Amino acid sequence: MSKIIKITPEYQEACRKDFEEALAKAKVSDGQFSFSKTFSLGKKTATVYFTATAWTKMVMLLQEFDKEIAWHGCGGRVEGEENAYYIDDIFVYPQSVTGASVDMDPEAYTKWLIENGDDDKFFRICMQAHSHVNMGTTPSAVDLNHQEEILSQLPEDSFYIFMIYNKSFKNNIKIYDLAKNVLFEDGEVSVKLWDDNISFDDFIADAKSKVVTKTYTTPTYLGPQKPVSPGPYKPMEDKGKTQETPKAETKTPPTEKKTTRVAAAGSYGGYGKYGSNYYNSLYGYDYDYDYDDPNGAFYDGRRFR
Repeated sequence: MSKIIKITPEYQEACRKDFEEALAKAKVSDGQFSFSKTFSLGKKTATVYFTATAWTKMVMLLQEFDKEIAWHGCGGRVEGEENAYYIDDIFVYPQSVTGASVDMDPEAYTKWLIENGDDDKFFRICMQAHSHVNMGTTPSAVDLNHQEEILSQLPEDSFYIFMIYNKSFKNNIKIYDLAKNVLFEDGEVSVKLWDDNISFDDFIADAKSKVVTKTYTTPTYLGPQKPVSPGPYKPMEDKGKTQETPKAETKTPPTEKKTTRVAAAGSYGGYGKYGSNYYNSLYGYDYDYDYDDPNGAFYDGRRFR
C-alpha cells in the first residue's frame, strides 16, 4: 500500500482527532498509554522508464562486477503520464566495495562532484542504485540509513528513486515523490524501456501473440483398483462332451529270480546262494579260496561235510 511521506496540516488534524478519541476511552493498568496511527493512500502504481543507453549501462555493471557496486541515475518526470519517471543516463561515483557491501568515499565523492559541476546531468541526479550480486534484494540496515540521509537533503518539490538489483535481475524499488507526498514501495513500481522510435510494449505484445505454451494433462490417480473376476469356475462348460472314465492300471507282480547252487550238496564253499562269494561281499573278507588244499578252510572234502 502506498504511504505518505510528510505529515501535512490535514494529516496532523486527523491525527489529533484520533488521539483525543483514544485518550478519552483509554483505561491503563500500568500507568502507560501508547498511540499509533497509520496513514495509507491505498493501492497506487508508478512506472520508471529507462532509455536504451541507461539500461545497457546498468546491465553491463551487473554482469561485469562480481562484487557490489553503486551508481547514480539522472532523469526526470514523464510529461502527460501520471506517476511516471525516466532515467536517461547512469554513472558510477567513487566508492569502496566488498562482496557484500559498498561505501561512498566522502572526500573523493565531494571532489568528484566539484570536478563535474559544469555537467548538466549532475543537476538531474534522481536515483541511487546498487547491486547485491547473487544475494536477495531486501534492503539492509545500512541501505535504509543511507536512504534516510538522502531524503533529509531533498527539496520539497523533488522525487528520488532507490533501486537494488542482483545478477538475476530481481529488484527492490522505492520512489519517494515529495511533491506528491507519496511513497511507492516495492511491488508498486514497474520498470520499462523507453525509446522515441521503438514501442517496446508493442514489440512484447506482438511476440506474445506468436508464442503458444504447450499444456500437459496429468493422469488422475484413482487409487488401488479391485481385480476383475473372470467369472465362476465352470469345469463342464462343454456339456455336449462325455467325460471318459480312466482305466485302472493292471500291475504284474515281479517274478522272483531263482538261483542255482554250484557247490556239492551241504557245501558252503561254492558260488550258490550261500557260496563263498556271498560271505566275501557281506563281511568284506578277502580269502584265497583254495578248494583243493586239504588244510584249507574251504576244503570241500573234509571241513564242511
